[in-house]
Amino acid sequence: EKSRLEEELAAQRPVLKQVMEDLRAKQREAAEVEAKLEAYNHQLKPASSELERIETALYAARKSLAAEEVELQKAKAQRSVEEQQLVGVKSAVQEKQATLESMEASLASQQQELAKVTADLGKARSELMIQDVTLASELRERAGTELHGLEEELSRCK
Repeated sequence: EKSRLEEELAAQRPVLKQVMEDLRAKQREAAEVEAKLEAYNHQLKPASSELERIETALYAARKSLAAEEVELQKAKAQRSVEEQQLVGVKSAVQEKQATLESMEASLASQQQELAKVTADLGKARSELMIQDVTLASELRERAGTELHGLEEELSRCK
């Protein structure tokens, strides 16, 4: 049995030798691949760092953009409020302008009425002056007549 095992072992030796050579070749390939992988990793480190830096910058930019969008929305809302206030102010100005125009028209009408009353008053004043002169003249005449009558009566009484 021993010799049979030795024969089998002898028959297996070239196969084992080949397997060992193949294993060594695979180990060398694995070492080469590992060295290449290490070299790639070494090359990728700066790119990886740059990628991280870019991702960080991109995150910061997105965050900044979101903050700017919030500010823009606030500004739009404020502008909308101001536009509504402006519409209200314009409306109030128009109302006041209409009131002012109405008051000016009323004032013009009152000024015309005052001018008419002033003219009528002037006319009445003129008529009163004429009446005063006429009345004064009549009173003088009457007074003169009565005075003359009284003087005659006084002379008769004397």
